[in-house]
Amino acid sequence: MWGAEGKGVRGGEERWAVPEGAPRLRASPAFDRSCLLDENTFTENFMNRLRPRKTYLCYKVEILDGDARVPLDEKKGFVRNKVTDPACPQQAGPPYCGTLRVEGCQLHTGCPTSSLTPGPCRCYRCSAWNQGANEPGMPRHAECYFLDRIRSWNLDRGLHYRLTCFISWTPCHSCAQELATFLGENSHVSLHIFASRIYRRPGYEAGILTLRAAGAQIAIMTSKEFQHCWENFVDHQERPFRPWVGLEVESQHQCNELQAILQTQAN
Repeated sequence: MWGAEGKGVRGGEERWAVPEGAPRLRASPAFDRSCLLDENTFTENFMNRLRPRKTYLCYKVEILDGDARVPLDEKKGFVRNKVTDPACPQQAGPPYCGTLRVEGCQLHTGCPTSSLTPGPCRCYRCSAWNQGANEPGMPRHAECYFLDRIRSWNLDRGLHYRLTCFISWTPCHSCAQELATFLGENSHVSLHIFASRIYRRPGYEAGILTLRAAGAQIAIMTSKEFQHCWENFVDHQERPFRPWVGLEVESQHQCNELQAILQTQAN
């Protein structure tokens, strides 16, 4: 995988491992694994050879203490963008909650609104973890909902936090600028972005360079990052992650393009 420094690094599991013998902080309570993406939603949006209209952003937060990383599992989840196309299921009346199924909420098992009852899903878990899908008002990108979430935490400035995002598209120019501004205002927070694919819209190269200049680390997801997402953000029912045909080829193609963008700033 190509990191923000332009160095080739394949894989990524070691990036969230705690070194043996490193000092440890007290860990958070166990994460509620029922608040997860369903398998179809993950595949439809993160499969890197597809080009979905939606954007999903899975995130986790860790406290850094020297070489130790302590996960804050209560600050782990996902958000998605709000779209405007009336033909898109996410804008319809029944409770879609980020899936393409009209039967109701399918993001986790046991949701009390998993029925054909009209109206938006009022499950606390859905509204908390899938922010964006049923939010009122104008359309917004997933990164904006993510920034809202971070700011609501009021992270202790006396600690150092690492935010890791696994996103289906790289941020657009506007969202990249917003993320860069946030990093400039919060020196106690570092941001690492792993993207399934590059969002090619006007100004996207400048957006990526703005993020890198602000200190964000940017890389393209490989099979190890996809597997990590599957194991930590998907209700996989104990089924193992199965790489799709062409995953590594497309990943390498995206890596090469990202590397070319990053090198323009170096030159």
